[in-house]
Amino acid sequence: MKLLHILLCSLLVPLLSAAEDIGSAPLANSGVITVKKTQKTVADRTRKEGMKTIGVDVLVRNDGNDSIKVQGYFFKVQDEDGFLYDCKLTPQLEPEFPYQGIVLKKGGKVRGWVAFLVPEDLTLDKLKISYQEKDFTSDWIQLK
Repeated sequence: MKLLHILLCSLLVPLLSAAEDIGSAPLANSGVITVKKTQKTVADRTRKEGMKTIGVDVLVRNDGNDSIKVQGYFFKVQDEDGFLYDCKLTPQLEPEFPYQGIVLKKGGKVRGWVAFLVPEDLTLDKLKISYQEKDFTSDWIQLK
């Protein structure tokens, strides 16, 4: 009975952990981007009227053989009408994703928050996120 309990727990724990993530996408055949969680409104004194700041907690992992450099500024969100929104600095979210960039060696990973200024009436389920640096891009991940 104890062996059965251990076996069941070992099977369920990875499923529960993966279920917490919002989504993942390959990054230019050398890594993976995973959206861990979102924040639908972030306190932001610099926001414009009719706009709100949202936060996205992302993890980037390098699965390739070569080192890769990733920067927070290259994350974009897109709404259902195709409008793109650039990443912005928001010190209210800790830890911030490295905006100036970080080099990840094979097996390396980095996690942090990126923020976006979007229209107030947009809900997270109407947005998707991607890493967009010239030829070094990821697929889109639907937000929740």
